[in-house]
Amino acid sequence: MFIYARSCFICHQQTGLYSCKKCLSIDYCLEHKEEFEDLHHNICDILILWLNLQLSNVQYESKASLSLKFMKFPDDDGSFNDMAKFIEEYVQNKKGVWYALDYIYTDYVSEPLSVYYGMYYAGLFDLLNRPIYTIHIVQADSIEKNGLPAWEILLHLFPNIEVLIVVLVGKTLQFEFGMQDICPHCIYNGKKFIYECCSMIYSDYMINPMYRTANLIIGFQIILKSALYSCIKTMQSQDCPVLFTTMSEDIALGEAAAIQNMLGIDVWPVIGIKNKFVSLRPHRTIKYIYYRNVFLIVYKTLKNASSAIQSNSTICI
Repeated sequence: MFIYARSCFICHQQTGLYSCKKCLSIDYCLEHKEEFEDLHHNICDILILWLNLQLSNVQYESKASLSLKFMKFPDDDGSFNDMAKFIEEYVQNKKGVWYALDYIYTDYVSEPLSVYYGMYYAGLFDLLNRPIYTIHIVQADSIEKNGLPAWEILLHLFPNIEVLIVVLVGKTLQFEFGMQDICPHCIYNGKKFIYECCSMIYSDYMINPMYRTANLIIGFQIILKSALYSCIKTMQSQDCPVLFTTMSEDIALGEAAAIQNMLGIDVWPVIGIKNKFVSLRPHRTIKYIYYRNVFLIVYKTLKNASSAIQSNSTICI
């Protein structure tokens, strides 16, 4: 309604249009009214939520205080085996009552929780217990920047991490360096959370004076376009775990195949799984509704000798 030019959902013509009176977010022409109704009823309620969140995001984006939500996380009484459970236990003021900000938060907390989930199933938890832990996030944008406070979750989940360093690398970012505010409990225990934002592609960051060696490289919502192809070999040179998330299983498997074609047949992820900590906030393209971080793949390194991909759904590539 506010982002996309009006056009028929079926044929894309831009005249003689009618809007869905319920969600106000999608249009059709008279010729395709019946076909539109058959296809649209499955996503109408999701589009209502999408529109409400688009309006709410204008209000909340700069005001959301993530770190205050996690002062008591984790605790012995709460559990968090998926995203909905996490939000209900640690974010909501009244358990089970969902407000716009709860959905918006899931975009942010999905990222550190996806790392927790992916590294656990990859059998790489031990690598997350170093005193100084540096994470590189490639192709980072405003979602990663706004969600920086959520990475304090890792300080709570992995007590051996004393200094967490999160480096965001992306061309749309502004250069920035600082200490992220953390909860009183972390301060008492001498923890530190350092962040850097670097406005460049990853291969350029590697030769930048600001460069820090990575313990983990992450690409959220990864799509291997030409700009990223040049960075894959750069990631390979780090010889550390690499975690990618995508909006679908098919995209993840395609990216794994593309990386294999680029780096060699023995470069293969140790896991490829549906992510239980997928964001619950719907996003939209002209034609589709999608959610962030639906599927994830983890490489022990991009120098793996060989490792058959495992999946909760017995996926083979």
